[in-house]
Amino acid sequence: MYQVATQFFNRVLSGFSPLQLIGGTVAAQLAYKAIQTDWGQVKMDIQNNIFYLLKTTPYLKDLFAKELAKDFEPQLDSADVSVHKNRTVRFTEMPDQGIAKDALLATIKSICEFNKFGHKVSGAIYRGEENDLSDFAAEIFKHAGYTNPLHPGLFEDIRQCENEVIQWCAKLMHGDNNIMGCINDGGTFSILEAVKAHKKWAKNEKSGMTRRRQPNIVVPKSAHVAFAKAAEYYDLDLIEVDLDPKTHKVDTAKLRKAVNRNTIMIVGSAPNYPHGIVDDIPALSDIALKNNCGLHVDACLGGFLIPFMKATGHELPLFDFRLPGVTSISMDSHKYGYVPKGSSIGMFRKKVGLYQADFKARWQGGLYLTPNMAGSRMGAMILMTWAILAHVGFKGYVQATKDIMALREKVNMMFKEIPELEVIGDPKVNVVAFRFNKATNHNIYLLLEKMKERGWHLNGLQDPAAIHLCVTYLQTEQTNFIETFESDLKWAIEYIKKNPMEQPKGDGATYGAMQKIPGAIAPQLLEMLGREYNFLDSRVEATRPKAVAKLKAS
Repeated sequence: MYQVATQFFNRVLSGFSPLQLIGGTVAAQLAYKAIQTDWGQVKMDIQNNIFYLLKTTPYLKDLFAKELAKDFEPQLDSADVSVHKNRTVRFTEMPDQGIAKDALLATIKSICEFNKFGHKVSGAIYRGEENDLSDFAAEIFKHAGYTNPLHPGLFEDIRQCENEVIQWCAKLMHGDNNIMGCINDGGTFSILEAVKAHKKWAKNEKSGMTRRRQPNIVVPKSAHVAFAKAAEYYDLDLIEVDLDPKTHKVDTAKLRKAVNRNTIMIVGSAPNYPHGIVDDIPALSDIALKNNCGLHVDACLGGFLIPFMKATGHELPLFDFRLPGVTSISMDSHKYGYVPKGSSIGMFRKKVGLYQADFKARWQGGLYLTPNMAGSRMGAMILMTWAILAHVGFKGYVQATKDIMALREKVNMMFKEIPELEVIGDPKVNVVAFRFNKATNHNIYLLLEKMKERGWHLNGLQDPAAIHLCVTYLQTEQTNFIETFESDLKWAIEYIKKNPMEQPKGDGATYGAMQKIPGAIAPQLLEMLGREYNFLDSRVEATRPKAVAKLKAS
């Protein structure tokens, strides 16, 4: 057999010179290497090197610092003012004598009067106080604030309540008895848990991975930034895939090509945060099955809406455990589940979920097992989640979903009546993203700023520049919500038409500055700006001299 094969190849290759054979072999190796190379990472490495050279090369570093100061120092001064202008300094150091409880409670009450923002907030505040869930949650906390299910022998029933919540949510997502999970401290933590579990699963059970390359996760560009956090924390490559320019769903053809043997997990959103679009989860399920990788459905934003939409007459394509490729789902109970902040549900099929827990068998402190990354956990949050979901009940969530869907449809219709604006994609759940159309082409960030003057707290987006409104149950309780929103939008648009050259000054100015950053070093400069902003935000008072002077003058 060997001789036959040798003779065959000798005949086939007899017409080529040795140089051609060597060149062909080298070219084939280079082509294979090119196919296997993560060009996105190569691009990032080049950008990092350019940025490093600009910061360290003599003469260039002085020129770079000068240009950077010209563009960004005013932005940082403005940010320092913006961060601190509405904050009240109470103590610059720990009080020497203890403060009376009543005085502290009065201060806390004033801090937490979020209803002063009313119904003009996008997301963030999902249910009004008149539903009496705040008092109910406070009563639960009074009893359970110091419980800790890290000690299951003491708090067995808290773990039981957590398991019941997971089973309820698994059934909402059409899971079977092989679904497991836990309550996490928020959506980011549920996503981190999902990535961690898939990495462990792939290391132990996924065949065909190569050690020459890092494991990776493949995500839409619209996926929540928590996946980028997870990739950084767990030393994974993050491969981002473009969206379809018309639907703003992830381009499944491009995602299919991006998946390789080292892909541990792909991601779809239901819906995504920027535009409120549900990705083609059935297509992603097929891709995951064919490539033996996981599929995480990020339903953090809409998880307590989409399972109830069918009962309200709003059908969505399959998005849950009915699809065999779906291996995990996250859904935030502290959003449309109306639980206090710090509650999110993470669920897994057993084959991946077995790797969610942290188990240390040979610690001197004894056997150590936790269902997620946390050690000590506040039992009160588990019990608040259990009790509020049980109190609202299936029919309560159906009614809330019905009201939210009706309002979201009215918002969509309203935008059709405003000729200067257009909706991005075809949102079906709770978020509506909009921008100026090409014919109008005004500065959308100036619109964001003018709406803020009218009391609206909307969300600015980028790539493309846009704004979104996240519809909440709180807004369904306002009889004149649409009329107020439309009136303020039209007022802001007319103002911009009369002042087309005006530039935004607040957050909009920051977004505008970001758009001007040279593409070759944009991510690095944005990260630098973000870190500086975080420093300013961490200070008790303004620290930049120009900002201090401006605040004193005002």
